[in-house]
Amino acid sequence: MANVTNPAQPVPLLTAAGHFQVSVQTVKNWITKLYVRGYVDAEGTVLVDLHEIEQALLTNPRMRDGRRSRFGGAPLVPLPVKVEAIIEGGDAK
Repeated sequence: MANVTNPAQPVPLLTAAGHFQVSVQTVKNWITKLYVRGYVDAEGTVLVDLHEIEQALLTNPRMRDGRRSRFGGAPLVPLPVKVEAIIEGGDAK
């Protein structure tokens, strides 16, 4: 990991993992495999640059982006949940 503290948009590994809908271990693997650089701040927290990850995802087909379906095409969207209304306190007319 580079010991640089000036990435364009530095975020901790957990934040990057949530943003790209992957595990923290996946982000660590991206750093280990040199797909992206890891940065260390003064407190020792490992940070990554979101813009750098976006570019790496566009250019490296081996990287998985959880925001997109593994089956190709558009991302999966949850179906709406049907909710019934409950009227409290008496007869409904």
